[in-house]
Amino acid sequence: MKRIFELMDSPEKFNVKIQTKNEFNAEFYIDDLTYVFLTEYYNESWEMQFGIESTGPVADYAMDITGSGNEFKVFATVASILSYFIKEYNPKVFVFSAQEKSRIKLYNIFSEKISKAFGYRYTANFDDSGMIYKFSKEDK
Repeated sequence: MKRIFELMDSPEKFNVKIQTKNEFNAEFYIDDLTYVFLTEYYNESWEMQFGIESTGPVADYAMDITGSGNEFKVFATVASILSYFIKEYNPKVFVFSAQEKSRIKLYNIFSEKISKAFGYRYTANFDDSGMIYKFSKEDK
């Protein structure tokens, strides 16, 4: 377990692309791939996703497992972006999902780390689209 946390502590640099009242997007690069972190305020919570940006004529994002072997570096960078986002926006509620069953254990570890670092409570519930992680923070 300690090894996983160490692997998640080596993020890549990221660039904030959009930072508005209701939207925050960032990107980062690992090897020859461009990863995107997308979040939008919708229905009183921030909905987040991340994946690989496609190279097609229309902006599209692959949110599936890439098989690149860089999942820990990707998660470390996503954690770094999420940390930046939380410090900038102080969201009361945010949500993301794990669609691939093989990633649920990693998402659980990631969720514990984020929860403890920023004082959020989270729930994880399985539905048709995968495991949904919902983080919430009480007003002080």
